[in-house]
Amino acid sequence: MGYTIAGLKDKIMKMYPEIAKYGVVSDLTFDEGKKPTSSS
Repeated sequence: MGYTIAGLKDKIMKMYPEIAKYGVVSDLTFDEGKKPTSSS
């Protein structure tokens, strides 16, 4: 299952509409170095 930064930001804004009401600006980034590894 894949996610996009825009899709995640949209989901957060839908879950917490008050974020925009208070003028909070969100910025999401993906850090490849922090990508979780699957443990077997």
